[in-house]
Amino acid sequence: MINMDMLGRDFFDVVQHAVFVAGVERYPALREDICRFGAQAGIRILPLGTDLIGPRSDHVAFEPRGVPCLFFSCGTFSDYHKPTDTADKLNYEDLERSAKVVLGTVREIATCPRLEPAVPSESGYAAELRTVCAAMSEINQNPARAGVKPDDAGAFERFAHEAEDLLSKGSYDRHSREKLIIDASGILAPYFLPSQIAGKAKSAEEQNGSKQLMKYLYAFYLRYGPQIMEGYRGLVAQLLKYHPGPVRGMPRFYYQFYDIADDDISLSRQAENKYALNVLGNSWTMTAEVKSSKWLLKSFNAYIGSSLDAMDCEGTLEQVTDYCLLRLRRDQTNAPVAAAIRKVLRTVSGKETPGPYQELLQARLQRGGFKDETDWLVDCILEGTPDLAILAIDEAGRNPGAGVLSSVCQVLADTKMRPDVRAAAIHYAGKIRNDKLLAALCDLVPDPTPVCRREFFPILSKSYPFSERPVVEAARPIVERQIKESLSETLGGLSRGQLKRVTKRDFGKDPQRWRDRLQTHPFS
Repeated sequence: MINMDMLGRDFFDVVQHAVFVAGVERYPALREDICRFGAQAGIRILPLGTDLIGPRSDHVAFEPRGVPCLFFSCGTFSDYHKPTDTADKLNYEDLERSAKVVLGTVREIATCPRLEPAVPSESGYAAELRTVCAAMSEINQNPARAGVKPDDAGAFERFAHEAEDLLSKGSYDRHSREKLIIDASGILAPYFLPSQIAGKAKSAEEQNGSKQLMKYLYAFYLRYGPQIMEGYRGLVAQLLKYHPGPVRGMPRFYYQFYDIADDDISLSRQAENKYALNVLGNSWTMTAEVKSSKWLLKSFNAYIGSSLDAMDCEGTLEQVTDYCLLRLRRDQTNAPVAAAIRKVLRTVSGKETPGPYQELLQARLQRGGFKDETDWLVDCILEGTPDLAILAIDEAGRNPGAGVLSSVCQVLADTKMRPDVRAAAIHYAGKIRNDKLLAALCDLVPDPTPVCRREFFPILSKSYPFSERPVVEAARPIVERQIKESLSETLGGLSRGQLKRVTKRDFGKDPQRWRDRLQTHPFS
């Protein structure tokens, strides 16, 4: 598949007389031929890996299906996707030279006996690194003409130095390349996206958040590009089949990809009988549906998103096993997630766990001497570690037995319990609407204890086993920002919010007035 998308302009308006070619990393002999064609035509050839380009043009529909692809492009420029991208701004000589290179490439592919791909070695990407260094050098020499925002100039220079340092040291291995690509996405992607897609961030903090999100998405795409494209393929197929519009509907489209790779599971022994489980789950979800408005016209609604599902638990091996079993309980009807959780459970238990959740539960009840599932949940809440207790409280929402209610009351009253565990109990109380639980919330209304603390998030710790993973490095600032936004949340404020939602009243931080209200208007 030969893709020519944008030719005849200058990358960032400063990288002149050059055309990028992506896809030759697996065909080193062909890359040399294309560079020779460029020299003969009088235009520079700048090779890049297709994963560095990302999902930015039509060839991405072919790559996941194993079709060899070459992508020729001059890259983005200030007029990209704007009405000012007019014909008089084209460099017709460069356009002709680029066409000669593409023609020579097509002839070479069409006449060669066999085009054998090779797995790209770490040294095979040296040409790509030279391309990055050359392009960034020319952009940084004339940042104003390149359209680089003053606030971004430092980031552009640091990125150029990072690439030059890798080139001088000859240390462009798989890990450093992945990191470079993700760094590039945060710096360059806002300049690549059309303004109608990128939008206009209102503040420096919003701009930084957008860059961090772009880095995370790029890290996800590097690992799961084919699976993402499979979701898009399914969505397009459904749209073509049903042609939804103002008066035509279609069945709801749903696609989810979830994966926990073998090297995304870490079980380490911390002490005599204490273990730490750390797991990275990766999820991609796409939904689309057509809804009817009050005027009986149809409206199209879609959602696309990815998430990093960090599963962390410390405790005895039995407690860690309980944590996995509770996760399986939650996701037992979601086949992709359940299969991934079983892989974690197999790592923790050291044996296959092929049976359904109920079968595994019965084995756990027998092993622990519990009379039923409620008895086991109570043990997880009161005797478990914080991570296990939070998950057990959340899962107990589907099983509000007397034992569970009593244990949640104990958590609400226990000032020694970690605040995020008590916060989970507060949410449970607001959901169940039991008078004893709501009365316990009344006592908490004046409590100024912050719910969130940085140390509650293992992903932020230097000892986190996946600390150097590019996807974790990209996600960490997003987690930091979420923590910052929630630092003002207290146990008292959370309790008051739940009571307001349940009673439709607001008595501030006065526990007695809240109790009086509940006594005159009981719920159970």
